[in-house]
Amino acid sequence: MSRGQKFSRLLQHLEKCSQSIMYYDEIAAAVQRTREIESIMAPYEFRPNQIFDERKHIIDTVATQYLEQATSDVHHLVPVKVTANGNCLYYSILVLMNNPAVTTSELRGI
Repeated sequence: MSRGQKFSRLLQHLEKCSQSIMYYDEIAAAVQRTREIESIMAPYEFRPNQIFDERKHIIDTVATQYLEQATSDVHHLVPVKVTANGNCLYYSILVLMNNPAVTTSELRGI
């Protein structure tokens, strides 16, 4: 089973735990068991993209407008369009990470 599949199962399990009457204890126990699994807790090397590649990415014009209204220390950032399905934050992190082995499920589970 791949890391992504493990994290998908973990998220499904956490969702079930959240539906329990004793949801806090259930979630805490699941998190504690997960922390003991070394293969899941192995960190990633983070090597973000340094150059915007127009062949791979499309600029998100709406997000650009928000950045223009933000503080000047973020005006150098270039927001890219990602799938808008409730995972857009995680998809944007995947684009930045430039690591095809990482999945949105894994980022959500971290």
